[in-house]
Amino acid sequence: MSGKSQLPEKRYHEIADETLESLTTTFEELVDTGKCHSEFDVMYSSGVLTLRLTPTCTYVINKQTPNRQIWFSSPHSGPKRYDFVGNSWVYLHDNSNLHDLLSEEVSQELGVPVDFRHCAFGRT
Repeated sequence: MSGKSQLPEKRYHEIADETLESLTTTFEELVDTGKCHSEFDVMYSSGVLTLRLTPTCTYVINKQTPNRQIWFSSPHSGPKRYDFVGNSWVYLHDNSNLHDLLSEEVSQELGVPVDFRHCAFGRT
């Protein structure tokens, strides 16, 4: 549905990197709370954030530079491609926000409230 964003490549990298780094930091802080499964794991490398909440629940969030998107793979809601619209990452098929969906799904999976909207580009 969405074509290549008009966002210049350099700016796309700045925004996407800041987004993924901010999400990584929040996930790492979540580990410190002790509310995670013992096999909880976070790895961020080369524009790919992999989050293993449990042995059967893994998320992958990655940069997709040619289309200036962030791609999201969820064991609950499936794959989505987010475009940078306004000041946040939006799934154009339903106008949902990446940070909102992540907050909802991770909170549900862990059974405790987790809010990613404070992360970089998490608010519209």
